[in-house]
Amino acid sequence: HDCCPGGDGRPPGQNVPKAEYIKNLNTIFEAASGSLAPGGKIVWVTTTPVSNTFPVCNLTGDAFNQCVDEYNQAALELAASRKDIVVADLNEAVRDVCGQDYATCNLQRYDNVHFTDAGKQYCAVVVAKAVAPLLGPKWNALTTKDDE
Repeated sequence: HDCCPGGDGRPPGQNVPKAEYIKNLNTIFEAASGSLAPGGKIVWVTTTPVSNTFPVCNLTGDAFNQCVDEYNQAALELAASRKDIVVADLNEAVRDVCGQDYATCNLQRYDNVHFTDAGKQYCAVVVAKAVAPLLGPKWNALTTKDDE
């Protein structure tokens, strides 16, 4: 993860600079956009928060969430500049249930950053809510039997 110092093979203590993150993300969006069917959309999902008491990547939960918030905001601004991107805001959805600065939440495991079964289901519903409208006419065509 880009907010994890030393993650993904980077030198210990080094984050991907936000400007480089946005440049990389734009490259990904461009490649994905070039592969879309006419009228197709990219679904961008925000990075989720963690408990403010749980250390992540040698950072406090609060420090990690601050980085996540900054990178999510930059990504959301980039997404807003493109007509072919729909956002599923898992970060906001998790905070709607867990609170803005939570110590524990039944959506996430108490001893790590991963989601419980209930949390996984909740996140799946949030993403499905973003994806379903994009499938509307095509989904109807696939699921409607032709009586002729």
